[in-house]
Amino acid sequence: MQHLKALDLDLTKARGLFTLLDLTGDGTVAVDEFVSTLMRLQGAAKAVDLQTIIYENKRQMAHMVQFMKSVQWQLQMHSAQLGIEQADLNNDAPESSKRSL
Repeated sequence: MQHLKALDLDLTKARGLFTLLDLTGDGTVAVDEFVSTLMRLQGAAKAVDLQTIIYENKRQMAHMVQFMKSVQWQLQMHSAQLGIEQADLNNDAPESSKRSL
């Protein structure tokens, strides 16, 4: 508890951080990962880490959009080969997936 106080981090924030780091959901986080994350929360490193996350998020989104377009194109090609019309696909699809990419 005193270690968290020295880092100016209250117990509630530490629990939230622990939950975010527990990717497997098994209630465990490596000590070095937890400590290094706590240290990054101090000072200017926060801004750098935030910008890194924003950049990575944008990059991943661009990859995801490109992947979705590729999948849509492949599905259209396979549908054309099978003689399935787009309207037929839309009628058979669940409501949540009927929107176009």
